[in-house]
Amino acid sequence: MITPDIARRLALELEDARRIPIVTASQVEFVPLTPLARVDIYGLVVERIEAAILDLPPALGVEGLLGMSFLKHCHLVLDVPKRVLELSLSQSSP
Repeated sequence: MITPDIARRLALELEDARRIPIVTASQVEFVPLTPLARVDIYGLVVERIEAAILDLPPALGVEGLLGMSFLKHCHLVLDVPKRVLELSLSQSSP
């Protein structure tokens, strides 16, 4: 999920984009879903995924969230007591 500002900076065409329902805390919003050729998170690269475009609360301090279109390609280890999140490409990535 990325913000409209990021979509503008990437020059993504959203006018004819398919819209999908997203459940927020207060309502259901229909937001554009657009293909991304490549997403690179500190060298962890996934190609040909889709991203929803949605305003995120400024208090979050982020311009995007990793969703299942990205994470389904990854192996994720979360160690809450140590406050560590490890993310790597899965060997069986689709």
